[in-house]
Amino acid sequence: FVARALDTGRSLGLTHLDKRLVATTDSTGEVFTSTVLILCPFGPCGEYEGCRMRSVMQAGWPEFMDDPFNNQRGKITMADVGVTRDRLHRPVEVVSMERVDERGRRAMGEVKNGPARRTKVFDLHCDTIDQLCMRSVEPFKSKIAEQAKLGIDTSGTLATNGGALALDRMAAYDWCQCFAVWVPDIYDVEGARRFYRRARDWFSGQVACHSDMVEQVRDARRVGNVLASGKTAAMLTMENGSLIGDDLGIVDELAADGVKMVTLTWNGRNSIGSGKCSHEGLSEFGRQVVRALEDARIVVDVSHLNDEGFADLLEVARRPFAASHSNARSVCNVPRNLTDDEFRAIRDRGGVAGLNYYRGFIVERECPAGGEATFDELCAHVEHFLDLGGEDTLALGSDYDGSDVPTWLDRCEKVEGFHTRMVARFGQAVVDKLFFENAQASPPAVTAKAYSYDHLFRFT
Repeated sequence: FVARALDTGRSLGLTHLDKRLVATTDSTGEVFTSTVLILCPFGPCGEYEGCRMRSVMQAGWPEFMDDPFNNQRGKITMADVGVTRDRLHRPVEVVSMERVDERGRRAMGEVKNGPARRTKVFDLHCDTIDQLCMRSVEPFKSKIAEQAKLGIDTSGTLATNGGALALDRMAAYDWCQCFAVWVPDIYDVEGARRFYRRARDWFSGQVACHSDMVEQVRDARRVGNVLASGKTAAMLTMENGSLIGDDLGIVDELAADGVKMVTLTWNGRNSIGSGKCSHEGLSEFGRQVVRALEDARIVVDVSHLNDEGFADLLEVARRPFAASHSNARSVCNVPRNLTDDEFRAIRDRGGVAGLNYYRGFIVERECPAGGEATFDELCAHVEHFLDLGGEDTLALGSDYDGSDVPTWLDRCEKVEGFHTRMVARFGQAVVDKLFFENAQASPPAVTAKAYSYDHLFRFT
């Protein structure tokens, strides 16, 4: 097998750098020994800085040894190594190994065609669940009727649909998505609970049905493993804490369901506090809810919360919190966007703020009648947040499938072009943080120490 693999590798222009035996386990926990070959498309002296090598290994299934590079039958195990060479071009340790699936097939393609950098996305907010599973109830029923008049069909499954986000199209990226269940303000407490549970069950069913494409993540430390397996990482979140009512026990239910973030209010008033349509702050019960959410390791989300509620939250919050989908009010003066002081508070406490693609939060004019919201206008929010010291705070919060997004960014397949333009404007390091690292990473060390957070607290 080793000789055949080397011959195949050489025919693809790969150079054999190392060979070793590695003991690992299969999905049943059984230990087996694998031959690991480190191959590099740039040769032993390619002088390729930051080389990402791929490790190709065969786990010993005799029936597949005749074609070690067969990627159709899915039995060649790939390791997404992510290693570098020093000046002597020595490979470093293999860091992960998993049985091959879609990620492995893509990695195999990279072995043949050369390393490729896949765009990584961590999006803090979308309304895809509601759009797909609540089509028969208001306000979605009316919205869908209006879309139908325009020839727009957003129906389908989580895997394939006509909306902004679908797993089959997200598979082109390393994508972690926070899928929100938005409960409209029109529902009372019992109605809100029924609404949430129906949406939760739909989401769970879709994840189970499409388990080859997506995995629900309950701990951010799993995100890398899920992405390495070729799947989309999905986090369940909650938009509008109205279902909590006066029962803190609902927080335990949310935690058990794997909910990782709760937006305290929508635009109206609930038992926790008030949204942007009023000026009442957090209630005394709302302060208890914040503590309960933090104890349950559920991130508090201040998007939609009014300024008075935000100020009250600063008095009670003990852990980093998020504004999952809010822009800069200094750039677009609408109540749903963050003031400079609010953004600084999120920054100083190790939180994150997600850049919202909604036209109405990008510019203060009628769109598209007043002209499309442009790339430059969205970048104005990024630039403002960076000027406020937000390089380690700003993330993505698209609001996909729940808002009117500029046509140049209205579907997930357009994110690649957006990413390319952002890199050209802000540089790779800043964009890596904005698109993925800030949402996934733990707060800066000084903040983590000050607030006594665990590793990768934000979404653990």
